[in-house]
Amino acid sequence: MKVYTASLLGIDGFLVEVEADLSRGLPDFRIIGLADTTIKESSERIRAALKNLGYPLPARRITVSLSPADLRKEGAWFDLPIITVLLSHFLSRPMEKRLLLAGEVSLYGEVKPIRGALPMAEIARREGLDGVVLPRGNAEEASLLQGVPVYAVDNVQEIIAYLQGEALAPVQRREMETKPDYELDMGEVAGQRVAKRAVEIAVAGGHNMAMVGPPGAGKTMIAQRIPTVFPPMERREIEEVTKIYSVAGLVKNSYITLRPFRSPHHSISPVGLIGGGRYPRPGEISLAHRGVLFMDEFTEFQKQALEGLRQPLEEGRVVVTRAGYSVEFPSDFMLVAAMNRCEDRYGGLEVYECSPAERKRYYSKLSRPLVDRIDLWIEVPRVEIGDILRKGDFPRESEFMRERIIKAREIQKRRFQGRGYLTNSRMGSKDIKKFCPIPPEGEDFLKTAGEKLGFSARSIARVLKLARTIADLEGQEKIKLTHLMEAVNYRRVERIIW
Repeated sequence: MKVYTASLLGIDGFLVEVEADLSRGLPDFRIIGLADTTIKESSERIRAALKNLGYPLPARRITVSLSPADLRKEGAWFDLPIITVLLSHFLSRPMEKRLLLAGEVSLYGEVKPIRGALPMAEIARREGLDGVVLPRGNAEEASLLQGVPVYAVDNVQEIIAYLQGEALAPVQRREMETKPDYELDMGEVAGQRVAKRAVEIAVAGGHNMAMVGPPGAGKTMIAQRIPTVFPPMERREIEEVTKIYSVAGLVKNSYITLRPFRSPHHSISPVGLIGGGRYPRPGEISLAHRGVLFMDEFTEFQKQALEGLRQPLEEGRVVVTRAGYSVEFPSDFMLVAAMNRCEDRYGGLEVYECSPAERKRYYSKLSRPLVDRIDLWIEVPRVEIGDILRKGDFPRESEFMRERIIKAREIQKRRFQGRGYLTNSRMGSKDIKKFCPIPPEGEDFLKTAGEKLGFSARSIARVLKLARTIADLEGQEKIKLTHLMEAVNYRRVERIIW
């Protein structure tokens, strides 16, 4: 007798064959095949559940094998396949279909929801199985994936009925609603026209940005409303994001249709931010995939955590290596950093001038390579009292900004046709040379600005990417001098912090 399940490795996984053998000898129940403690403890849950269902385990030597035996396995969802293979023995009824089963079983036979349902459905499709059997609480999530039938069960009695000849009814897929409905709007932010312009450019080209200003200027308000100006997620993006959240156990019987917005506290550990652990889990940067990672109090984060952002910001992925294997997590997110000036940090509401030592200490965590990877540095000044006290309804700005951004993204989609979700910020050196030609009058300007501001080669490349996005927003085929001037202005970090 044999049934199938899966074990997760990162956001993917591998098929596991579950077999059982009942032989004479001293009563025993062993699970072999590099199973972790969670799986080994399932023997007691399964023993109690079968007894309460009227199928007590016989006084035999029971061996359950999980294959492949050389790959470590973990997770509570092995309960359902193990109990199913034992019931097949008791009832002498093998599974008619090649189904992947996963679910945690209670002491009385209830099948509880699990994490990783969507990746398991993907494994079943990849391996050509006839379907996947999951707890009802995971059914809608798994049904997002097309090409594999999903069957939902509430308790083990339904598995017993299936083994005795009754059919399992597949879950009916409902139409996906991808049009977001946000409660927040960028129009609620008083003033800050420069910051809103920077947000529009950043989202249009997938650029990272940082906002620097005094407390109460609206940095957090702006960041929280950035997802409202993103284009709606496409089906492939919804699958990617839901898969990550499924592995993290953050899906509540549905799929993710809103752009992620993650705002970790500055006390977060490097593992919590980047991902990892004994059994690697996605960190905040992966949970922000296709959305926004907002890091408030940017200079208060651990330096090791900040430096860990460098590879994901450059490549859109992070690789976590453990002894014997490596796991890759997608992390294509928009970084939005916010911080106070040194004077605000040390002086509060009073007029204060930082000493060189205080300034160096405050900005010491921001290395040049990290700063170079942030395309837009924006100064967010205090808001005028008149803007705060204005009367009338808030204007609906997010919708208008989103329309312009969608048009700019469509230009990029045609430009990088057949290359996935590539945006201007992800262009390589060949793309920059092809799509970002510098106008004759812009060469001298860029050379002078680069020498004066100490631009690195990476800084020059990012200025050109930024100028390309500004031109796209204006519907211009060629980059103009005004586009370069605006792009350089966003890269003047020294005037803001150092």
